[in-house]
Amino acid sequence: MFYSLSKYNFVAVSFSLIHQENSVITLMLSIALLFERIQVICGCIDMVSSMRIAIMVERQC
Repeated sequence: MFYSLSKYNFVAVSFSLIHQENSVITLMLSIALLFERIQVICGCIDMVSSMRIAIMVERQC
């Protein structure tokens, strides 16, 4: 399942650039969400489709 970060408040985001292709940046994300304190890894930032930056992350149990 994938979650949009815009729905949540999060404490901190740390990321490292892995690879860039066709203006789509794939990142490793480590995100501490306030409400569940879960760590989220593997994300994608798509800056092509719109002015907004959409960050989709996969929840790791």
